[in-house]
Amino acid sequence: MTTIEEGKKGRKKEYIDTNVSIKQHSIQSIIDAWNQLEPYGIKMIYRINPGSKRCTSLIALLEQFGEEKVIQAVDKVKQSDFLQGKTDARFSLNFDWFINPNNFVKVLEGKYDERHDKKLTKNNNNFERRQYDMDDLESKLLGR
Repeated sequence: MTTIEEGKKGRKKEYIDTNVSIKQHSIQSIIDAWNQLEPYGIKMIYRINPGSKRCTSLIALLEQFGEEKVIQAVDKVKQSDFLQGKTDARFSLNFDWFINPNNFVKVLEGKYDERHDKKLTKNNNNFERRQYDMDDLESKLLGR
């Protein structure tokens, strides 16, 4: 936010609210981190409108947890088959679900982290789910 005030001699002084600038930078960092989930089957977001419910929810998370923790939670999606929709076809992760305070805390605390001691989850027709290395698959598809 920019504020313009008139000085003693009628000159206008411009003040930049650095707090808003920092929040905009943090919001863009979160958008960038989220959009890196596209290869994992997560839909991208293109913008967060100032004043929207999505914006106020994200700002509340940033104020409570900080940018680093929010990005850490976004990165946890990369290691979670459930959050990627691989274990339950009825569940589809989206940004609004993620920034819901109740859901966000569960993701951050590791509720959806993979448990390496459990057996592979089977789908309804009793076949074991395929496990993909998304980075390897991407490089093969792009011919790298």
